[in-house]
Amino acid sequence: VGEKKYAKSHSGRMMKRLKKLIKEAVLRDIPVTVNPERIGKETNYKPEKIINVITQQEFLKIAQLKGLSESLENVRKWILIGLLIGQRVSDLLSLKEEQVRFQDDGVALIDIKQIKGGSTVTIPIKNQIVIAILKHKFPYKLSDQNFNRNLKYVCKKAGIDEIINGYKFNPLTKRKELVEAPKFELLASHDLRRSFATYHYDNGVPVTYIMKITGHKRESTFYEYIGKNPNKDLDAYNFLNATS
Repeated sequence: VGEKKYAKSHSGRMMKRLKKLIKEAVLRDIPVTVNPERIGKETNYKPEKIINVITQQEFLKIAQLKGLSESLENVRKWILIGLLIGQRVSDLLSLKEEQVRFQDDGVALIDIKQIKGGSTVTIPIKNQIVIAILKHKFPYKLSDQNFNRNLKYVCKKAGIDEIINGYKFNPLTKRKELVEAPKFELLASHDLRRSFATYHYDNGVPVTYIMKITGHKRESTFYEYIGKNPNKDLDAYNFLNATS
């Protein structure tokens, strides 16, 4: 951690891999001189997790943004769609028009087979701003790298510039460092999915419903992803509402 200036979390992952390698050597009867259980306990760190999400008010700022170049307007459309479908960037940017079904009640249904895990989900959209994009101005494909870079610029143009804490890559040290910076500088594509999950959780949607769309398999992973502790009272009342 000190000499190489690795992040504590990265050091912990390296120690886990080393222990796994030694255990595999033991299984193959390869002589080892180190007890794997004594390795790396001091590097079993959990770094401070900072969750930054795009709020409903900031969604509206992005939705109302005008005068962008064609390429930035394309990114703006993907941001708005991403905030409403809660998918990983690989699934978001792979979206095609034929995956969208428009219903008579004004709702759009988006069918996605998630690249990670292979689950098939159907996501309902009722926001008319995004439905208009899906129906009349569908965005064109771009790379993850271009999307992440220009997402920050679109958010900057939308005035999402509150000073907040977060992790930012330092090109000099080649490490992510905890900094104070304008919010747009710290946002990335995964924050769209996290914003979706956080917004619906805070508005009382049962966790199991959200997980069916985001693709999380375990509740513990979901709660860690949005930086929340399980709300057992909310779960209890959701149960009552479902059974009444």
